[in-house]
Amino acid sequence: MADNEKKGFANKLFGLILRNPFNVVCILVIAYCSLQAFVLDNNIFMHKAIMTGTCLLWLLLFIAEHLFKLVLLIIAIACIFAGYLYWTGKDKRLCEENGGYWNAKIEKCEEKQPWWQNLVDIFKQ
Repeated sequence: MADNEKKGFANKLFGLILRNPFNVVCILVIAYCSLQAFVLDNNIFMHKAIMTGTCLLWLLLFIAEHLFKLVLLIIAIACIFAGYLYWTGKDKRLCEENGGYWNAKIEKCEEKQPWWQNLVDIFKQ
């Protein structure tokens, strides 16, 4: 039982390669092209282009594998944001439901006044 728990480095590496062959191929391609472009200065533009293409392909595969989780995460973030907007606007909605209007400058609910009340206030001063 102790032998099964303590796997050797070679067994772990072989298991990793069998589970993720595409990741290993991408890592090897990037390492090879990096060696050719940055260390040996062989056809720099071509090797950088190959590295860029490999990274984009790897990113697309990663997104495709985790698309469902990504969509759920975006939905959860949208729900949290909508809840925050609903929570922060509840005073304004409550004020308008009770027949007042929300004064955004002082953040207070005030009674609705007819349009001529402003004229009367001007002439009182």
